[in-house]
Amino acid sequence: MKISPEVDVQDTLFLEGVTSESVWVRIIIDGISTNEYMFPPFYRKQWKAKHYFQISLGNGAAVSFTLNNQKLGTLSPVRRPLKNVQITWDTFKKFKKS
Repeated sequence: MKISPEVDVQDTLFLEGVTSESVWVRIIIDGISTNEYMFPPFYRKQWKAKHYFQISLGNGAAVSFTLNNQKLGTLSPVRRPLKNVQITWDTFKKFKKS
């Protein structure tokens, strides 16, 4: 008897960020990989995760995000630092419904 596991077609989170000005970014992927960047204005970067991203920004209004081709926008409407904001599958589902 052959057992085939159910596989979710979309089992990966794809996050893209585009900066509007210079900004410091720290991103933790699935609690395993930590990366820090100093991005210039109008820079585009992509990341992949299985479960979640944890993001800290020097300016929450300086990066506009897209998750699996779903526009999230900036993480803050005002220029202020943000620490440990999580983007998960629940985030994707929430924005997909709206």
